Amino acid sequence: MLIINDIDILQSNAEKINYLSRNVEANQSSHNQAILHTINTFPTTTNKSIPVGRSSLSNIRESVTKNQSITDSIESETHISISQINQYSNKWYIKGIVTNKTNIHHYNNARGEGTVFSFDFLDDTDEIRVTVFNNDCNRFYSTINTGTTYHIAKAIVKPVNRQYNKLSSNYEIYVTQDTIINYCSTDTLLHAPTIRYNFVQLCDVQNQRTNSVIDVIGIVDVVLDPAVVTNNIDQKSYIKRTIHMIDETGSIPVTLWQDQATNFNDNNNSVLAFEGIKVHDYNGCRSLSTTPTTYLKYNPIDTERTEKLKQWFKHYFKNPTKHINSSIIETCVQQSYNIPHSIIIIFSYLF
Repeated sequence: MLIINDIDILQSNAEKINYLSRNVEANQSSHNQAILHTINTFPTTTNKSIPVGRSSLSNIRESVTKNQSITDSIESETHISISQINQYSNKWYIKGIVTNKTNIHHYNNARGEGTVFSFDFLDDTDEIRVTVFNNDCNRFYSTINTGTTYHIAKAIVKPVNRQYNKLSSNYEIYVTQDTIINYCSTDTLLHAPTIRYNFVQLCDVQNQRTNSVIDVIGIVDVVLDPAVVTNNIDQKSYIKRTIHMIDETGSIPVTLWQDQATNFNDNNNSVLAFEGIKVHDYNGCRSLSTTPTTYLKYNPIDTERTEKLKQWFKHYFKNPTKHINSSIIETCVQQSYNIPHSIIIIFSYLF
């Protein structure tokens, strides 16, 4: 487990150093705990190679065509829905769509070193997390793609740990050397399912347990430049970016890390949905922070909340801006816009 005692700011906006230090430490600690938990629940493997290769749908189809025995093996199992799966199930296969896929993470602990990634798998009954280690990363990382449908068979099923997994299924799947993951066309599903959100209103984040994992949706109103922070112990650098989101009930700061921080690009007050974002607390002030398994989606079409938020924002903020400040709030109040009081208080605090 990595514990960050102090950091140096290489590049930053005018933010409080203590808050940034605490946020980096909390994010890295929770990340390492999640990876450590996953590793400790799975048998030790010896292969430590890093996955390489091309990632394309044509590669998947070509692979399946060349190995028809894989398909035959899957069809010899019994098809069950994700909602039916449990640790006592055997000779089963499931089919669904990948809704989220993490990057490959490298770990090094008392049990050795290796690699791990996971993806979320959804059918029309439930959603479950699938975790892949080491040599199996080689086999599957380049062929698992978000939005693509697959069969999965011959994997280990274990009870879920709610500290690290908020998906609706009570179980998790762990891939082994015998596991089969096989591309299947979307027409094998009557309806390709979408992500299942369980949104918490921003005003209610204050009531959520610290370090809990939740779903939120809101309008992006403030975007700060990315900052680079470094750990004094191992000199490893981390990229973070802070944004602020609003909904009809309140506002909250959100910290993006690494690739999500670097690649974030929004200039249009987009609706942003987060699936599996972590709740942090600093001196009683709540904020949100992404983790390696947080899924970010711009203007999602799979929830009616997107259109409702757009209409709300258009009505109450006649001149959208990326940097809402106290003068804008005062103008809104003077024009008798029905801005929730919680938003005014939070904006006054932030600016």
